[in-house]
Amino acid sequence: MTIPVFAQTAAEQAAERAGAAASTTTLLFALAVLALMIAAMWKVFERAGEPGWAALVPVYNLYVLTKVAQVSGWWVLAVFVPLL
Repeated sequence: MTIPVFAQTAAEQAAERAGAAASTTTLLFALAVLALMIAAMWKVFERAGEPGWAALVPVYNLYVLTKVAQVSGWWVLAVFVPLL
């Protein structure tokens, strides 16, 4: 019969630190991509004569994109319908 030991080994501690570093790197990369997307949409909206702040409002920015693309605003609802 073995007695359970709740202490971590050095290898387990190193693996935990590596996992934390990987998740931090992933988070920073995702935030960088998000900032790039917001900046790009802001610039597109300004060049199309729409307010740049519209890039920050989640569903309204889709509606503004339909206006910029000169298609029906009903396409915004189509985004929320699966397999359409």
